[in-house]
Amino acid sequence: PPTVYGSVAQVSWELTGRLETEQGNPVTQSREITVLTPPVVQTGRSAADLTAEASFSGCILAMVLVNDVVGAGGFLEGELRAQMNGTHQARDVRIELHTVESAGDRQAQSLRERVSLETDVQLTTATPYVWAFSVPVPNRILPTVKSGHTTVSWLLKAVVDTDQSPDGFRVEREVHVFTST
Repeated sequence: PPTVYGSVAQVSWELTGRLETEQGNPVTQSREITVLTPPVVQTGRSAADLTAEASFSGCILAMVLVNDVVGAGGFLEGELRAQMNGTHQARDVRIELHTVESAGDRQAQSLRERVSLETDVQLTTATPYVWAFSVPVPNRILPTVKSGHTTVSWLLKAVVDTDQSPDGFRVEREVHVFTST
């Protein structure tokens, strides 16, 4: 598995070298190393493969990504689209990037980035809404990994918080984060 430095998921590697001489005084040195993950190349994917959609009584939300595989320190880009079935006052329209980690019995979910696209806006049925977004992925050693008892998943969530709906309207999908350059 790759190197992981999360809140509960921790995987580290150490390389040790030992030199034995004829005089019988062995010399040992150790150094921590970082094992990176390569990008996952998936060719021939359509726009539908990069789209997550959710239907509610109040609207239809679609999150369309440019790419769902990104390196640490890169950006997840795309559009959030909404077609309203009624008039709603939106307190906030935002994109959130979360990690979900597990190691053995321990689990943690963390909000890593939050980008507000628009606040205090009245959404009506008159027109479809489109918000372009670019969400930075933190530059840290926390790649997507599923290995033994350790997993790290990244979720991109789009949220339209409204006064009429206590949970708002949400759509989410997994994205893949790698650590190699």
